[in-house]
Amino acid sequence: MDSIKDLLTELKSKKFQTDNNIKKIKDDFEESKEPKIRELLTEKLFNFLGTKYRGEIKDNNPHGLGSILYPVQDTYKGEFFKGLKHGLGKYSYIGTGEKNFHPDITPFYIGEWFCDSNEGLGESLITKFEELSIYEGYWKNNRINGFGTWKNIRNIYNSSNPTKELIGYFKDDRIMDYGIHIERDNEGELVKDSESGLYFFDYDKGTMTPVHKFKNIKEWDEIVVDKNHKNIIFDVVKKSIIDATDNHDFKEFKLDFSVQIKNLMKNSLDTWSDNEYNNEQLDWFKEINKLNREVLSYKNIQELSDGLKKIKELKVRFNSIPKD
Repeated sequence: MDSIKDLLTELKSKKFQTDNNIKKIKDDFEESKEPKIRELLTEKLFNFLGTKYRGEIKDNNPHGLGSILYPVQDTYKGEFFKGLKHGLGKYSYIGTGEKNFHPDITPFYIGEWFCDSNEGLGESLITKFEELSIYEGYWKNNRINGFGTWKNIRNIYNSSNPTKELIGYFKDDRIMDYGIHIERDNEGELVKDSESGLYFFDYDKGTMTPVHKFKNIKEWDEIVVDKNHKNIIFDVVKKSIIDATDNHDFKEFKLDFSVQIKNLMKNSLDTWSDNEYNNEQLDWFKEINKLNREVLSYKNIQELSDGLKKIKELKVRFNSIPKD
């Protein structure tokens, strides 16, 4: 029983810590960053890679705080670094959001960014399923990775009493190892015969095995948070979640790599006439866009080094293609 109590305490304590950190991030953005961005909306409109940008600029790139409108009508408000979404920001999927189940609701992500990707702590409103959902926790390369809480909610105004919760460690959008599964009724109590409690989630098999079932919601709600609790679960799952992409050298290399791609893309648009591209130019654009997508899948410095060779090859090809 002590081991179960330890697992429950770790999960509750980790959730408490994660929720507090996300609240700090959101408060920082909404109270500090967003008001300054609104002031910058009076700045001259700047065309950046086919988007409409207003905000701080350095070396002809969005850099600092700003707001960007994409051709698909999505928006991003937040911090930029040499043309990349990087720092704190909010992306609203106005044009690209899934509209099948919730046509009047705009999905979003608010939180930390790294090299144009959701990475770090953040909150996302998800509309692609029949039940409206919110995820609060850690991300990597636009996917859920690390500790977090997935909630199915009744509506966007009532997220405090979700119909369902999954609390634990995630890898590539799926919960793994020990975690909490809770189903609540309209009053916030456990749904009768819901099988809520502590489970073991087998990532490879996609199964969930009950470890300890809750008799009532108080059994979870009244667990005392221990800020100094040891991460028993994390010691087990960290090898699956943490990899070379969390290394400082890798992150610095990836940031420089992404900046080089952005600069090359911008240079091409500034150099070539945008009225009608020839076949050589179109092929070149396909290759640079492909490389820009590939960087999300890179797992180590060797892959980045190989990608850097491709950038150099694209630079040579760019210089050989006629400007007009």
